[in-house]
Amino acid sequence: MEKEPHHDINSTLPADGDPGRLRHLIILGDGMADWHVPALGGKTLLQHAYTPAMDWLAAHGRCGLLKTVPDGFHPGSEVANSSILGYDQHLVYEGRGPLEAAAIGVELQPDDLALRCNLVCIEGDILKNHSCGRLETEEAAPLIDFLNEHLASDPKYGGRVRFYTGVQYRHLLVIRGGNKNLLCTPPHDIPLQPWRDKLPAPASSASASSPASSPAVPSSPAVPSSPAILSSPVSSPSACRLGAARIRADILSPAATAALLCDLILRSQELLPQHYINKERAREGRDQASSIWPWGGGYRPQMTPLTQRFPSIRRGSVITAVDLIRGIGHYAGLRVIHVPGATGLFDTNFEGKAQAAIDALLGNTLASPSHEAQQAAAPAAPAACQFGASHIRADIPSAAPSSSDGNAASPSSPCPSAGDDFVYLHVEASDEAGHDGSVALKLQTIEDLDHRLLQPILRTFYGVTFPPAPSSPASPSSPAESSSPSSPAESSSPSSPAESSSPSSPAESSSPAESSSPSSPASPSSPASPSSPAESSSPAVFPSSSHKACRLGAARIRADIPLAIALLPDHPTPCELRTHTADPVPFCIYYPGIVPDSVQTFDEDAAKSGSYGSLQGDDFIREFMKASGK
Repeated sequence: MEKEPHHDINSTLPADGDPGRLRHLIILGDGMADWHVPALGGKTLLQHAYTPAMDWLAAHGRCGLLKTVPDGFHPGSEVANSSILGYDQHLVYEGRGPLEAAAIGVELQPDDLALRCNLVCIEGDILKNHSCGRLETEEAAPLIDFLNEHLASDPKYGGRVRFYTGVQYRHLLVIRGGNKNLLCTPPHDIPLQPWRDKLPAPASSASASSPASSPAVPSSPAVPSSPAILSSPVSSPSACRLGAARIRADILSPAATAALLCDLILRSQELLPQHYINKERAREGRDQASSIWPWGGGYRPQMTPLTQRFPSIRRGSVITAVDLIRGIGHYAGLRVIHVPGATGLFDTNFEGKAQAAIDALLGNTLASPSHEAQQAAAPAAPAACQFGASHIRADIPSAAPSSSDGNAASPSSPCPSAGDDFVYLHVEASDEAGHDGSVALKLQTIEDLDHRLLQPILRTFYGVTFPPAPSSPASPSSPAESSSPSSPAESSSPSSPAESSSPSSPAESSSPAESSSPSSPASPSSPASPSSPAESSSPAVFPSSSHKACRLGAARIRADIPLAIALLPDHPTPCELRTHTADPVPFCIYYPGIVPDSVQTFDEDAAKSGSYGSLQGDDFIREFMKASGK
């Protein structure tokens, strides 16, 4: 099923621009790819959505398909995103846990087993959902403290257990001396399914040799009533290795580690419903955070920073609301940019993330006296940069590249005006909509990424503008809309996402948020509900500055810095399936001077005829970085 092209306006290629170095921007729409949907006339969501900016990139660039999940690996975002950056999973894969530990500042010891720890909603024998119906971090933090008080401090576990607060329903569990040779099922793989036969289990000798955990988990071993097994070390510590270092002699066996995790899960189900937050959620008819669900365990990974792999990347950054991606960025040597209002959901701050990427690439900084005062009081705190209207932290990892004068970049110094050579801009919203099974909500997130994030970037660097979206609804009634028991689409998505997200002339507004629609999204006449993303996350107009600020409003700016852009999902998250698949994903690469292929639209089917063909491994990142001439 082919998609009608939307790129037939202002399509003249821009001049090559300044002969200075080429910057690189990867825009990653998490889970954006999907299957063909009968309710959409047999089209995929990318084919059905109104995405003129994506189609402009496809028509002026080159496309292909990318296999982001190597054979034998579970199609998780940790695998797909690090593969996109060119990391060999057989060498670096350690699961989600260690990556999320790095993202929240937990320094792992060599024998620490770090696991992603979801707070999930379990009702009887069924795992209702993996996210407790959108638990907020403010609610989750006291629950994690409660678990530490009653479980981590329990002498039964010998001081091995510690919980750490992450974001929303996504948290961290560290087991000192835990064994990673386990079979753990991601909770988003089993919504509305029985959970008891998916409890953690020791991996067989065959599966232990593979770094990927399969969701096909056998029946869990019985949880021991005595803690004796929890203190049993493996008989031969030399059988396990953490990178190049040997594990200490007191590491648990796989069976003991699995039994410990099962015990923690069952005890959490006794404790959590007693907490006042869950009692309040129950009174309000909301899903309770009634259990922990650990998975994605591993040890501290060994990853070579991108700055060492690609000489053209002197410094880079990652923009995301997801701890997992921040962790990948940390180990890849990228500084982490935090955008206020970036939620990882449909209501995320698309405009703020676009502006953060623009400012990072152009080197825009605005001093923040309030944060400087905080820095004076706490000099070890991360550095601060102001992007557009929002005050955004920029966490500089220890592996950050040196400054141009040869001195190491200081965590307390402002972002250099030279700008980043590489930015990884990650948007989670479509993946969460896919897990909810909502076609309408996922269409909205795809169009929001196009209209509210990609269009301001194209307008800034290439001077491209786009017409208002058509007035027809973006999505007909779909069975998938009702397949989610707590889909936000029912109360939060406008009847036509395209109507509230299309761009107008840059001269008509003074901020990225305002330029994303004919009328301000916060207007009372907007079809969005009171909780619409536009109302809650649209950034204010940022102040004028003597720095080289990139204003997307009063005048169209043609940045004098050449930019290469790549656009792709990390994996499909089909609404019908409500979890990830390992199918290859479409990708597009554009930079000034590239010779385009015949592809005219950005979608799963059109990309099959792209000139890049089918890529895998580090093929994509090497092709993308070729634009630098290195």
